[in-house]
Amino acid sequence: MNLVGGWFGAMPVCHGSGGLAAQYRFGARSGASIIILGAFKMVLGFFFGETLVGLLRQYPKSLLGIMVVAAGLELAKVGESLNHGARDLWDISESSIRSNSAQPQTTKHHRQLSDEERKERWTVMLTTVGFLLAFKNDGVGFLAGMLCHCFNQSSRLWNDWEGWRTRYGKRKTKSAVVSPGDEEEQLLSRA
Repeated sequence: MNLVGGWFGAMPVCHGSGGLAAQYRFGARSGASIIILGAFKMVLGFFFGETLVGLLRQYPKSLLGIMVVAAGLELAKVGESLNHGARDLWDISESSIRSNSAQPQTTKHHRQLSDEERKERWTVMLTTVGFLLAFKNDGVGFLAGMLCHCFNQSSRLWNDWEGWRTRYGKRKTKSAVVSPGDEEEQLLSRA
């Protein structure tokens, strides 16, 4: 439809990522395979349209279910590999080497994820998708994913706060023991 309709001003259409994942799972590896599949479906529709409707009504729903599960698994596998090229993993730094132009050169360095961080990201993604599908509401899925992310980050923030408290808490206790006269001597010895 896109090959023909584009010449007449039609909007491009897509059958969705689920169908594409299923086609990939069952062997399609290039854009030409989708064109061949579309041409095959058009030929079947033109020549056997009326007789195919009855056949499609008799098609076992369990086979359709297997195809949907296969497409879902293929899409879920994509989610696991999303952590490799995510935008937040690229550290951009300006180098001191200047080229012919007066602009400093920027370089990108890819940061590697630890296994723990990879699992946290995977958990946030599954939580978001699970709530989105269960409640059929993007907002609920977004909130669930954000809460999961905040919960994962809360332990890290708590540990940072505890470290800060013990570091700066010890300084306060030392300064409380020092008398005002000793404090003046320490300041004069530093100068």
